[in-house]
Amino acid sequence: AWYDMSARKPGELGVVGLTGTEYLELLAAAGYHPENYPVCQAKGQYQIWQRVSETATPKAIARAIAELKREDPNFRVAGVASAQALTWAKGNDPVLASMQKLSNLFHQKVAPLLTTEAANGHQSFSDLDQHSTITRQLSYRRALLYHLLLQTSCFHCWGQGMWTDYARILYSRGKENISNNF
Repeated sequence: AWYDMSARKPGELGVVGLTGTEYLELLAAAGYHPENYPVCQAKGQYQIWQRVSETATPKAIARAIAELKREDPNFRVAGVASAQALTWAKGNDPVLASMQKLSNLFHQKVAPLLTTEAANGHQSFSDLDQHSTITRQLSYRRALLYHLLLQTSCFHCWGQGMWTDYARILYSRGKENISNNF
């Protein structure tokens, strides 16, 4: 789907992909602001808040979590729905380090270019994207794709085997792309 979208000619209508930031900017442009957003929290987090006061301290939160774990051995504060038994950070240091390295490299190389374009008269990043020469370049889009793909939850939820191999490949290709093109 991403290849089909990127192959479209400028001005051609159809489905588009967006980053989280672009989505939030579109909401803001439509008149929605953070105070309008629905409240969301991690699964089971409400149970913690039921046990601590408004002036919750780290110690009180840790005590509430310990109580909840004693009462319900399945209570978790780490992990995701697709991998309840796994904690996303445990044992995944190499994958997480790769994510952080590529993210840092992407932002070190690309952010100054975007900032320069923004300083040249663009009002916001959504305006910048519509008129930018950088964000329309294949090298930028490829770098962004590698950066975003490496952030995919599969790599840090399944921190071993083929997913780790995929993460290594994406990191290597992303690093090479960013290093050679920016």
